[in-house]
Amino acid sequence: MIRIASNTDGTEVDLSGSAFELGDVGKTIAEWTRSDSPRLVINADTDFDPTPFEVVLCEIVLCRTCGPIRLAVQDGALQASGSATAFAFFSPWFEFQPDARDGYHIHFDNVWGNDYIDQSTIPLVIRCRTQ
Repeated sequence: MIRIASNTDGTEVDLSGSAFELGDVGKTIAEWTRSDSPRLVINADTDFDPTPFEVVLCEIVLCRTCGPIRLAVQDGALQASGSATAFAFFSPWFEFQPDARDGYHIHFDNVWGNDYIDQSTIPLVIRCRTQ
């Protein structure tokens, strides 16, 4: 099961899982973008030590709105809002090679000039965990 942790002020988030688990998150998001549902909730493991972060988050809550992806920590969860097109851009970020090494990660953050990521989004590290 994926794990999500953040610092106490919610300005940085680490989302980890096996390559398979992360790929499943991406597929679930991609399928949701083709549905009529306005909201998607993906549960996460809450029984782990979040170190070096301080807070364990219980889920990802995705809400279909207009515009680019905006990530924020709210109510003990990673909240994501954006258009179906922006979420279709977001879903492949969870694709990792099956043999990805432990700790291999990518950064999803507010790169200037990217129309799919809101400039106010918090930095997200998506990390492969093999243990």
